[in-house]
Amino acid sequence: MWKFVIGHRFFKVTGLFLIGFAAGRERIYADIPAFRGLLKKVLGWGLALGVPLSVLYTWSSMAGHPWGRVVHDLTYLSVYLMGFAYAAGFCLLFDRHSEGKGWWLLSYPGRMACTNSLGQSVIGIFLFYGVGLGLGNQVGLPGTELIALGVYGFQLAFSALWLKHFRYGPVEWG
Repeated sequence: MWKFVIGHRFFKVTGLFLIGFAAGRERIYADIPAFRGLLKKVLGWGLALGVPLSVLYTWSSMAGHPWGRVVHDLTYLSVYLMGFAYAAGFCLLFDRHSEGKGWWLLSYPGRMACTNSLGQSVIGIFLFYGVGLGLGNQVGLPGTELIALGVYGFQLAFSALWLKHFRYGPVEWG
């Protein structure tokens, strides 16, 4: 818990929560065509700034280069910029192809968002940290990405199966 506070994660997570809350309050998800201009700007700026910062951050992390605190913190922004770009791009893709097949699959994990978020944390801790399998330093970035896709696939299947029998996820009952 203390590392959560020292690593500034509390402030990062709280900030992202508040941004998500504001987007929900403005009902951006409910009227994507009305926010198309904003979403295009978020996508463009997110990619234009996020991709170079992501490359810099990855190169820095993989090569073990010591950076000044300001540069290091600046590269952390890539996570948020890319996240906003992905979200905006996803909204624009849905707006263009809303009648496409397969969108319904995403409703399952979405209806169990809290359960899946907590589940990802528990699964990730078990897989990557020493309290479980300790794979964190062994699988590398491509392996981590494959594991993340596998976890998401598992959660998608679990959510679909669970929601065939129950109206809410296990955590959402509260």
